[in-house]
Amino acid sequence: MEMKDHHRYITVVAILLVVLVGVGLWALLSSRGANQGAAALLSLEDFPADIPVENIFPNKIVYTTDVSFPVENLQNDCQAREGAFNACGTSCREGEVCVALCAYTCEF
Repeated sequence: MEMKDHHRYITVVAILLVVLVGVGLWALLSSRGANQGAAALLSLEDFPADIPVENIFPNKIVYTTDVSFPVENLQNDCQAREGAFNACGTSCREGEVCVALCAYTCEF
């Protein structure tokens, strides 16, 4: 009887560990990608007229490839959207092959 209780205890502890690790991984991945896909909810009408937008993908906004555009305006817009501004991001869809050209982007 005592050996059976010991096995039951080990089984319960193992299950609890698996659940705790699973919850921890879920929390980590959820917090990392909290804004992932945020751009997918946007449309061109969501941007002020003075902010150029070439494209909107689920994981980023492609503002422009025009390096003469005042970058501060784009940085402020990206920060307001809780994204990460990239002065030399790609204008391609994720996984797509295209011409390597720097674009101002806001990445989520």
